[in-house]
Formats: sequence, structure tokens, C-alpha cells
Amino acid sequence: SRSDSMPQIRSYKRIIFRALIDANGVDPEIIPRIGAAVVYKSATNVGQIFKLQSCSEAKTIAVTATASTEDTEEVVRQWHSTEAISNWRKAFSDFPTDVLDLIDLCQPSSVYTNCVSDLQIDDKDQSPTLCWSNGDEPVVLVGDAVHGMTPSLGQGGNVCMEDAIELAMIMRRTTKTADTSIVDLTHAQVMETIRRLQSARNGRVVEIHRSSRNQASIKLSADSSLKNYQEKNEAFFRRLYEWTPTSIS
Repeated sequence: SRSDSMPQIRSYKRIIFRALIDANGVDPEIIPRIGAAVVYKSATNVGQIFKLQSCSEAKTIAVTATASTEDTEEVVRQWHSTEAISNWRKAFSDFPTDVLDLIDLCQPSSVYTNCVSDLQIDDKDQSPTLCWSNGDEPVVLVGDAVHGMTPSLGQGGNVCMEDAIELAMIMRRTTKTADTSIVDLTHAQVMETIRRLQSARNGRVVEIHRSSRNQASIKLSADSSLKNYQEKNEAFFRRLYEWTPTSIS
């Protein structure tokens, strides 16, 4: 599973702004009920949206916004909170005043910005092997370190947790079979555990990563919602949501 070169990062030239707002300062008419969302869309820029969702019993509003950008991830990471809000306001300057007022209400300490990107996976290989370890040392990678993906399906955190659950169950089986504790596993046993994790996870992760990339690519040229994508890919979403660890199947 050793990689001969560092994974390449693919940029989609999109930026995401996230923040929280105290609902007490917001016009009740635009506060969505819990489980629903209010979405503002640009009439001219495909994929530029500003979305509100209520949380914490409607006392807090979560804001997510996406826009085009020429800035790199390195530049965006260096923005301090007030600079991020200023750039956010600039990117949405042609949106209704409601949106600009909401940006001004965002709590600076809650503002988080990042560019939409993912780790490059070889498109020419139908079943590429991801780099779960360097192949020599008893160190395993999970989550974005292996398969960083776009947020277009909202699966990055979920897939990371799946990795951890699968690894824990494989480790449990290994220690039970060897009748020993985790700290007493041999180097060979640990490396075999990593190999089993790779075997169990690689195919599913590659499928989710590619589907996430496809949806992100569609959004670059068309106003496509996740619901529309789900309707066109029902079989994939059944597999996605009905997951169970392969180590217990």
C-alpha cells in the first residue's frame, strides 16, 4: 500500500463559509424551523448559495455559504475571523440585504472557512489502492489523511468514523484470536490488521470519494441539489446508508 509520491490535492475553486448566529438577533420571519432550511441562491453564479438551519432548539442558527474563489487553501487558512467575515460579505455583496445583515451577525469566533478540494485518486484505475500506511511501520491512516473528499455529499466525517469502527472491530478480533492485549500484539499482527482494514475499506471509500467528486463537479456547471443527485443514484445511496462493518458480516 506504499505510495511512490505524495497525494495530489484537486481544487474546485470554491470556498465554504460556516458560522453560528444567535437566533435572538434574527428576524423570526426568516428563521427556519428545526429540520428545515432557508436557502438564498445567486441568480447569476451557479452554485453560490447562502443557507440557514436552526439548531439547539432554535436558539442558534447554523450558516453555510459557498462561492467561487481564486484564493488557495493556504491563503484562506491565514484569514483571521474579521478578515473572513469581510471577504464573505464581499463575495455576497449582490445578495439581498437580509443576507448581508446575517453575515454581520455571525459570531467571529465561530467563523470557519475552507476551500473545496479533495485528494486526487487515479481515474484510470478502476480499483485504486489508497495509501493506508507506508507499508513498513505499524502506523495506520484513517479519514481525510487517506481519502480527503469534497463536502458535496456530507460524508467526510461519516467515512472517517466508519474507518475507526472497522479498525476497532478488526483489532478486537485480532486480539481475541491471539488471546492477547493490543499492546502485546506483534509487529506482524499489527501489519496484518492494517492489511485487513485496507481490504475491508478500500472499495467502499473509493466509491464514495468518486461519487462526492462527481456531485462537486456537477455543481460547477449546474444548480444541482443533493436530492436530485440521490434520485439519480438510488442504488448507491442505499449502499451508503445501509453500511455495516465488513468485519462482523
